[in-house]
Amino acid sequence: MAVCESREKNTVQERAEKGPPELQFTVKKVSDLKVPSKRWKEVELPIDILLLTVDKYGFLCCFHYLRGVFRSFNLALGYVYFGEMGEIDSETLQIALMQCCEGGGQPVGAGVTLPKAVEMLRPKVVFCVGSCAALHYDKTRLGDVVAAAKLTTYAQRWVTANKVIPCGFSVPASKSILQLIPCAAFGWKPPLKNPELEHEEVKVHSNGEILSGPEEIASVSRRNELVQLYPNAIAVEMDGDGVFAASHDLKTEWIVIKGISRYADCSDGCDDWLVFANAMAASVVNNILSEPYVFEEWPHYNDSRRNSSKEPADDKPVPPTHEKVNSMLGSLVRGVVGKYGTRKINYQGRVISCFLRYRFHNLVDLFVYDGIVRDNESGMEEKSKNHKTGEEAIEHALRKLKQRLHDEGVVNVDNE
Repeated sequence: MAVCESREKNTVQERAEKGPPELQFTVKKVSDLKVPSKRWKEVELPIDILLLTVDKYGFLCCFHYLRGVFRSFNLALGYVYFGEMGEIDSETLQIALMQCCEGGGQPVGAGVTLPKAVEMLRPKVVFCVGSCAALHYDKTRLGDVVAAAKLTTYAQRWVTANKVIPCGFSVPASKSILQLIPCAAFGWKPPLKNPELEHEEVKVHSNGEILSGPEEIASVSRRNELVQLYPNAIAVEMDGDGVFAASHDLKTEWIVIKGISRYADCSDGCDDWLVFANAMAASVVNNILSEPYVFEEWPHYNDSRRNSSKEPADDKPVPPTHEKVNSMLGSLVRGVVGKYGTRKINYQGRVISCFLRYRFHNLVDLFVYDGIVRDNESGMEEKSKNHKTGEEAIEHALRKLKQRLHDEGVVNVDNE
């Protein structure tokens, strides 16, 4: 086994020196982040998703996937960037993107920043996005993504004269988000400029255990110690413990998703791999958030306790705030528009995602059906609106997509 890992280590070192594959997009520089600004009172809350990063590369890679971006400033949180994500035109997720300091227990780290952010922004889910260090050469490669199904803290331990006994905690990701993690890589294509030239596939480890603690480990002996104590862990990072502690206390959904930028027994990681690892992690998050209807019924933070106050009601009528009016109108529109239904079909070895919704049309026809179909590999999408039945809407959109795939030489409809 040692010989096998040594061979893998040599291969990894050669790949590291070669540098990462070229990305499909150019990661912006900090100087490029010139976006519109709004006063905090003008921001529509609550949001749906909070993306928390700890370095500029994680922030910039997440920023790439936001649409309609603006920023605002709050004295308790600092600058927060807001935008939208989601591939379905008529449904989007409202996103907040923040950066804090590395280290869950630092004064402005995740453990301190996150409680304030969750209470003010009221997200449905918190994603901790960034980079990590791998523990095994034979299980992971540089650029792989760890969507942590389990998080373990390693700093807490009982040291005796004869041995060291770990006494940290080990927890799975929160209940609802844990249902999505096994499918995190479904339909995901790494954002590489020349994927056909890359012989080594970038992988998503969706059942992995990640270690979290206060150390930035770059030591052979410390890495070997952690591998011996936690043989099932595949990576180590510094922020997940703070994210878990804050989210657990607030009863908020959370997940840690990080790309591997180096190995924990060395400190020779370079910025190129750091950028690449963060880009892979951000793209996996974008893939998870690509179908907004999935999160439609998930509660915002504090929703279940909104009406549980024991304070006596005030007899005087209170005029609704701007945010309350928008919330009421949004609920009315969602009730009239209806909800999405989804399914996937196989067409000539390709996965086609089919989305169906009903919506109010007019006082004569009342409700009609819209169909949206998308080829997951190419991203080609076709729509068909105003049908009397859902089956008719999907079939019509599917015919259009099949013809388009044929016209562009992707498939041959004569083979059906």
